[in-house]
Amino acid sequence: MIRLYAIQARFGDCLLLEYGDASPEFILIDGGPSANYKNHLKPALQKLLNGSSTLQAVMISHVDNDHIVGVLDLVVDLKYQLDNGTKPFLNIGELWFNSFKATIDTGDLEKRMKEINTVAGVNGLRMQEMSMAVNGIKEGYQILSVSHFLDIPINPGTQKGFYLADQQQQPTLKSNLKITLVGPTTSNLEALQKKWEAWIADNEQKIKDGQYTKDFAAMSDKSIPNLSSIVMVIEAEGKSILLTGDCRGDHLQQGLIETGLSANGSYHVDIFKVPHHGSQRNATKEFFKEVTANTYIISADGTYDNPDYETLVWIVEAAKEAGRKIKIAFTNETESTKELLKNFPPGNWGYQVQFMPKQENYMLID
Repeated sequence: MIRLYAIQARFGDCLLLEYGDASPEFILIDGGPSANYKNHLKPALQKLLNGSSTLQAVMISHVDNDHIVGVLDLVVDLKYQLDNGTKPFLNIGELWFNSFKATIDTGDLEKRMKEINTVAGVNGLRMQEMSMAVNGIKEGYQILSVSHFLDIPINPGTQKGFYLADQQQQPTLKSNLKITLVGPTTSNLEALQKKWEAWIADNEQKIKDGQYTKDFAAMSDKSIPNLSSIVMVIEAEGKSILLTGDCRGDHLQQGLIETGLSANGSYHVDIFKVPHHGSQRNATKEFFKEVTANTYIISADGTYDNPDYETLVWIVEAAKEAGRKIKIAFTNETESTKELLKNFPPGNWGYQVQFMPKQENYMLID
């Protein structure tokens, strides 16, 4: 058995994997943003776990707070129940989480990021992506602290204390699952470290020079390199799932090549969680020609214009040109999904759509 559920996460990500040879087991991937745990994740877990009291694993793809806050709220809730003499409603077998300090920040990058964000805020600039990263890093440390208190093993079996993809690493086996890491790779992390250093140095100087315009904030947000997400291929019973966090398409293809899963960056899966909520900054049409799926999942609600209309068009056009019948599963209806359906009618373009019912907390991706 293997099933994937998309849990309502508004502008974030939250997925639940159900699997197992005999009895059902579960892995939670990301938890969505603030208030998502109370409003959607906890009710979904209470229903979908169907009497089970264990999550075999919780995986945080990266530290942005639209992925991490729901997990923080979950572990804090479990600690609160324990502190009050109540048996927690579930146990967590292990936590998969690459902290910013372990993977990117080998010096003082976090401190300098906070200073840039603080100065920008003082001068009335809202640097959205920078704020999400800074807050996510802080919340990541809180998750680690609470997880230690709850005796949850963190990144078990890793050689460096975090998850890293390379050809020497064997796939992780869980019940009937084979989990193969695709990212981050060593070369990916090294490149990201250099980009973060260069980006911060450049913006520190602009802040010092008094360049406090709104154009600067917008330009800066678009220039921030994404954190290196944990990317994995999950296989079981003839079905394959590609989970991507907010990775970039070129990084994903680089990981496929470096881990030996693909000779040229091309890859096909049954289910593909589209990176970064369908942002056009993380992919190209060529990417969707080379990394393909039967079903695409996009978790977004229109916040920050995600999913971008261009991304949806790329997916549909790439499939049509290759003669592939696909489905796109959306957690929410947005202006871009309406525009896609209007300009590219599914019946004419050979694709289906699936929307999460508005009153539901989750949907099965089939």
